[in-house]
Amino acid sequence: MNKKKLLLIVIGLIFSVKLSAQNELKIGINTGLNYPDIRGNEYAKYNNFKVGYLLGISFDYYLKQNLSLKANINYERKIKKLELTYYTYNAEEIGTEDFKEIYEYINIPVLLKYEFGNSIFFCKWWSIF
Repeated sequence: MNKKKLLLIVIGLIFSVKLSAQNELKIGINTGLNYPDIRGNEYAKYNNFKVGYLLGISFDYYLKQNLSLKANINYERKIKKLELTYYTYNAEEIGTEDFKEIYEYINIPVLLKYEFGNSIFFCKWWSIF
């Protein structure tokens, strides 16, 4: 089955939630850029990562006033370019070839979220974000 068709089916199923639950359900959009990086081994320096992107939908379903179940459906794309060098048996370079690896993911993180409310001192008058 095509990835786009599967994503449309999943989104359709999620939107088929009871219409009477509109106050309990919040829907949002996730977008962003990503730049993957690998560290820690000797081959990491040969990786040439490029900027990728993330697109998705988020759902917040309130179980109680301060307690909600949050789920995201995200499509994420990561890109890596590399150059492969060919050698003869005598260690003479005979050519190079460029490759582009594209990794595509569908992430479905789910979390249980508790909101502490407005009475917490560090959220009332100022914010880090």
